[in-house]
Amino acid sequence: MTPAADHNPADRILVDRILVDRVPGELRVAVMAAGRLVDLHIRRGDGSHAPGSIHLGRVAQVVAGFDGAFVDIGLEQAAFLRLSDVAAPPVPGDALVVQVVRAAGGEKGLGVTARPRLVGRLVDWTPGRPGLRAGRGIPLPADIALGEGEGAEIKAAAATDRLADEIAGLRAEWAGLLRRAKDVIPPALLAAPPEPWMAPLLASPDAEVAFAERGAWQAAAATARARLPDFAPRLVLDPAGWRLFDEAGVEEQIAAALVRRVPLPGGGELVIDEVEAATLVDIDAGSSRAAPGALNRKAVPVLAAQLRLRAIGGQILVDFVREGGAKSREALAAALREAAAGDPDPIEIAGWSRLGLLEMTRRRSRPSLASLLSGPARPEPSATARGYDAIRAAARAAAGPAVAAIVITAGRVVESVLRGPLAPDVAKLAAEAGIAVRVESRADLGPFEFHAGPGRP
Repeated sequence: MTPAADHNPADRILVDRILVDRVPGELRVAVMAAGRLVDLHIRRGDGSHAPGSIHLGRVAQVVAGFDGAFVDIGLEQAAFLRLSDVAAPPVPGDALVVQVVRAAGGEKGLGVTARPRLVGRLVDWTPGRPGLRAGRGIPLPADIALGEGEGAEIKAAAATDRLADEIAGLRAEWAGLLRRAKDVIPPALLAAPPEPWMAPLLASPDAEVAFAERGAWQAAAATARARLPDFAPRLVLDPAGWRLFDEAGVEEQIAAALVRRVPLPGGGELVIDEVEAATLVDIDAGSSRAAPGALNRKAVPVLAAQLRLRAIGGQILVDFVREGGAKSREALAAALREAAAGDPDPIEIAGWSRLGLLEMTRRRSRPSLASLLSGPARPEPSATARGYDAIRAAARAAAGPAVAAIVITAGRVVESVLRGPLAPDVAKLAAEAGIAVRVESRADLGPFEFHAGPGRP
């Protein structure tokens, strides 16, 4: 497998495969370009509060000093809503239709907007942003009319009748959602989020979506036939089955995305540290003899690719190798904007600090890979992540011939999480496989170690 650092991320990213791996409780979607892992989406639980989900929430508190309000959408921690997103200032107790737009991070809860967006193939429905708009370079049809307060954004050029049909469908979907909002008591889920494979497929319509597991493939195919019929033939059940991620080199590349140091082509490296308040990135020349400007230029596309792959959001500080003056700095910032232009989560460059650090932000649409897969004491793994690794190994073993039962023997940490918070997922795996799945402890295994294989019924 070619390491990510050997590929020039400045080249146009052409996503050709989207790989989907599901076990009870966890869905993983790997976005691939010529064998390179570009993006990884991990959704756990039922996904009812994932970005894109729409809820009828209740305003719990308005904090004018933060220009925001906290909205109860059914979680222990209220979601944050910017007051600039609301037509009229809310008061505690108000019911609002909101959409999750930002993942929780650290001590911060979810971020929501009162301007939901329904995503279509050609058009997005934007009721909170009235008027008909079109993306850059896309002609705006003159014979499509919207009602008062309606909004739509055309994303792809198409015949007027196709655009009108999709707008009509999104209008009906939004109307149904509003009717439901009148019949429920907040907090309540109004619309589940799109499946994680849908957005990369819409952005790369020539890509194939390959599924490791039949049940996930059948459910996704039904969704595609209903919502994206043109794309339904691109969804396939991969013959590799549970070996899909291994054979595509995904597991290896996920492990590399958790390492602090990322080698640069020709020498030097990025050093990436995620802390509570921000992510710190240092361009370390190491043994490289390249000039500072050349090293920085090599680092820029690799940095953009790593931010996307690692799902790093929020504040980011970058310490480039010192070179030149203001002109060189502006050229670096411009190069970073260009390298990140295809990122679904846009970056915003604030400028340079007095200490010479580039200050920027990247939209936090989902938790970072490190927060999902690493434990508090890195490089110690996350107990939850290792628990799902064990469930995945058990699913692989259950797919073998004439298996009557599966036994997961585990060290202390993995056993605890499988018997505790992930116990319902273990039970669901047993129900789906139609066999017994048992968890047993083994004192000679390390805390994060496990084995899964056939056992006695």
